[in-house]
Amino acid sequence: MPWSAPPVGWIKLNTDGSFKAVNKEAGAGVVARDAQGVVLFAACAPLPSCDNAEEAEARAVMLGINLLSRHAPAKVLIELDCQATVAALQAEVKDKSRLWAIYQEAKEAMSNLQECVVTHSKRCTNSVADALAKLATSYGHRVMTDILHLPVRDLVKSDTDAMSHDNI
Repeated sequence: MPWSAPPVGWIKLNTDGSFKAVNKEAGAGVVARDAQGVVLFAACAPLPSCDNAEEAEARAVMLGINLLSRHAPAKVLIELDCQATVAALQAEVKDKSRLWAIYQEAKEAMSNLQECVVTHSKRCTNSVADALAKLATSYGHRVMTDILHLPVRDLVKSDTDAMSHDNI
């Protein structure tokens, strides 16, 4: 199942966190695309002092939202593969987890968008963000706009090619 485009006039932000419990190595990956599959930006960042996979997922969402704030307010569909993070971002009551501050900051930033919907996706539809999260520890902090690094460019091309075939 490939990545699916957002509705016309919307931006889809895919985010993912990666966490290795053995060495506490963590990274965030994000990619924002329009309805035609054109990449607005892709980014990865190592996440120092990260304690678990859910924290990596939450911090990845924040990375994506912070990068989106550089663009005009938009209609945004945020898609990620961690159900716990999706539930926390959709909840209207105070979260009692230790990640509450991150979720609250994300919700405040999302309220500055024209419209924002957070949804859960399967990992197979989130392959670019997943790869970026895993690359973060070796690539360091990178934001790519016009020129995508080779592994990222190949994944995006694979996604958009699959999307084109689904629309035939």
